[in-house]
Amino acid sequence: MQQLAVGCLFFSMVFFMATAHADLRKHRIIPKVGFYEMDTANTGNSLFDTKSKNVYGFEYEYRFANGLSIGAEHMHIENTYVDAGLTRELKVNIAFFDAKYYFNNSANSHWMPYVGLGAGYAFGRATDDRVDGFAYQVFAGITYEWERMGLYVQYKYMDLEVESSFRYISPSTGRLYDLSGTGLFTGLIVKF
Repeated sequence: MQQLAVGCLFFSMVFFMATAHADLRKHRIIPKVGFYEMDTANTGNSLFDTKSKNVYGFEYEYRFANGLSIGAEHMHIENTYVDAGLTRELKVNIAFFDAKYYFNNSANSHWMPYVGLGAGYAFGRATDDRVDGFAYQVFAGITYEWERMGLYVQYKYMDLEVESSFRYISPSTGRLYDLSGTGLFTGLIVKF
């Protein structure tokens, strides 16, 4: 399933890059870093450190003239947790398909606030297990853009629950981890 999610993300990026006119600069690549905090520390039988570390990602978007944009996003978060007295590590990657609407999307405007939503698939590893599940997000932010570059700020809420792979052996042994929370991100926009 992990290869399918990465393949879909790659295909959508190549498709949008191949079908748009580069001279209109409707494509954007956005590498970003940020802070992410889970809503709750107690999830399943485990006690989590709610502040994620190594939080980063990137986005690709294609922006239409009317302010609507569609694209793909990759996010990475890591959390430590205590389970059965042992400290463990959980690393999760999330692949999203996003839609945004930019207000004030005129050619003369540098400041562009936006709102958006996305749905995706999360996959990763706990210390001794695989995890996966579906994820949803809503977000708002603002960009400041020049001719070929820009700055990006985003606040998001992510609904994210992943299950351990032990559930395939026996449904009673699998664990559900609720990693839902909020994050603040900043990045650099490259337009082409």
